[in-house]
Amino acid sequence: MASVEVMTVSENVCQDLTIFLEILRNFASNPVWALILGGGISLWIWRRQTKLSFELELKREKRELYRRFISQIGKAAAVKHDIGSGAWELHPEVRRLWALQKEVELVGSASSCETSSGVLDAIEKLLSMKVNQIESSDGVMRSLDENVFFASDQMVVAMKRELGKNS
Repeated sequence: MASVEVMTVSENVCQDLTIFLEILRNFASNPVWALILGGGISLWIWRRQTKLSFELELKREKRELYRRFISQIGKAAAVKHDIGSGAWELHPEVRRLWALQKEVELVGSASSCETSSGVLDAIEKLLSMKVNQIESSDGVMRSLDENVFFASDQMVVAMKRELGKNS
């Protein structure tokens, strides 16, 4: 009985395939349908290419923003040596870092935003605290400078993950 069912299924598949081939033959014999199909495929390819181009441009912009942010971290950390513990909040390098972090929040992933915010916290602690060591986000005691480096490294890892780089 099982072989009878297999034959029935096999016959149904052949019949369905024959109907599909007949429809395809009728479709291919009419040049208007071929033009519509070709146009549809071209439209799909164009939309896909446009989407990929947009995503590539967005990644390029993010990469440039992240480079500027990372570069600005060192400049903002150097403020401690320039003005000591004075009014560091008004220093242009620190304000520029804050502005870049806001841009990261606009276009970055959640992990990039979180880690860039962690870098700002580390910079603020570096500039405002009088202690030599602080507990980092991973629970390890580090100097204030090492805490900034640690937060920066975590941010870079998150940004690489967002941009699709494994190394």
